[in-house]
Amino acid sequence: MGVIGSHDPVMLIIAVFSAFPETLTAVRHILTDEYGDILCESPRFSFMETDYYESSMGGPLEKQFFAFKQLITPDRLPSIKLQTNDLEKRCQREQETGVERVVNLDPGYLCLGKWVLASTKDHAHRLYLGDGIYGEITLKYQAGQFQTLPWTYPDYCRSDFQFFFMQARDHYRRCLREED
Repeated sequence: MGVIGSHDPVMLIIAVFSAFPETLTAVRHILTDEYGDILCESPRFSFMETDYYESSMGGPLEKQFFAFKQLITPDRLPSIKLQTNDLEKRCQREQETGVERVVNLDPGYLCLGKWVLASTKDHAHRLYLGDGIYGEITLKYQAGQFQTLPWTYPDYCRSDFQFFFMQARDHYRRCLREED
């Protein structure tokens, strides 16, 4: 029988995308109020791999990642996904934009071996985490870099996204050393 242990804390990263640059800025401030200081953030990337969101969100879309300094336990991911869903609804009510959806927030966590993304949708490659939320290993870390999987969303296959995740992983590794 294996010995049950605890999981290292993980780095919360929230992907935010919108057609409204001012929304990205406003949401950044709201997220720091809720989850603390941002340790590293990506530039704003053009989100061009799919037109799936265009009818509900408008365009052109930009996506940005925020990695938070305060590490969390992995079991917090479902409650964080529920909170970010509520924030999406709040932003929609507060902004008169003429689109169905002003912002999309996708929280996940990074640990040394993977990037796990939260979802409200079930699929064969997702595990139920509780409270209607599923977790998906979107990227795995192997041989010194992040690797995609057959179900990895096309934008996460981009080298500039993966460069950000490598930077975030380096920050995360330093945070773990500081906790020891």
